[in-house]
Amino acid sequence: MSRVRQSVVAGKFYPASASSLAEWIKSQAEGPVSQLAVAAIAPHAGYMFSGDLAVRTLSSIGPKDVFVLLGPNHTGLGTTAALSSADLWQTPFGDVEVDKDLREEILSVDGVSIDDVAHLYEHSLEVFLPILKFLYPSARIVPLTIKADREKDFFITLGKSLFPLYNRYKDRVAWLVSSDMNHYESQEVTLSKDKFAIDRILELDYQGLWEEVERHRISMCGLHPAIVLLSMLEGDKDDIDVALIGHKTSGDVLGDYDQVVGYMGCLFLHKGAKEGL
Repeated sequence: MSRVRQSVVAGKFYPASASSLAEWIKSQAEGPVSQLAVAAIAPHAGYMFSGDLAVRTLSSIGPKDVFVLLGPNHTGLGTTAALSSADLWQTPFGDVEVDKDLREEILSVDGVSIDDVAHLYEHSLEVFLPILKFLYPSARIVPLTIKADREKDFFITLGKSLFPLYNRYKDRVAWLVSSDMNHYESQEVTLSKDKFAIDRILELDYQGLWEEVERHRISMCGLHPAIVLLSMLEGDKDDIDVALIGHKTSGDVLGDYDQVVGYMGCLFLHKGAKEGL
């Protein structure tokens, strides 16, 4: 019998009603980039704050067979790099199937383990699933949480160890990092801090990203998954362009600019695809 990971933030971070959710996603979606995207970073706040940017980013990827989801572990539960043992993940549009074969291949990478405790209450990956299920109904997923409890070199090594899998399957698998940007400072400070981080991401510079986050004390919650992604992509760096889809803050929604959270969406594309954005 298949094990289902039940939704824990439906009705909180996103609508639990499939009909209202479908209309909203359709209103935000943009066209795919001819399946030339290999990876993306998108925000994971409640849909009222960053859902539009998440939909614009994910809908621009185009259909893939599998989406590997790399998200921060906000709860602190479980192991550092934790896969879910669930075969299905619940969404308002029906369950999303996990790609068991790719999960096993990722599990063989040093430092990765199966740990359902890490996924029990974590929202950073779940918020992507209704969007992915609606846009790409037959796509499968592999959810992997990344906890910030090791030194930088662990995450760099993990990313480099994932490169062979990325390279083998890059025409049919996309890697998605879930991250919000700077948290709970003024609009002016957050826009400034976010730019330091975004500039390094656009240059595929994982060392520089780490240094900027430390130097400017940027509270980017998905830093460690982003380091894994960027270090993984280093082996393909000469063949990748990065396109910024958008950057905004919660202040743009609430009109309160004293304490905001930053949100960014970007795509990592095969060379030559960026001109179509």
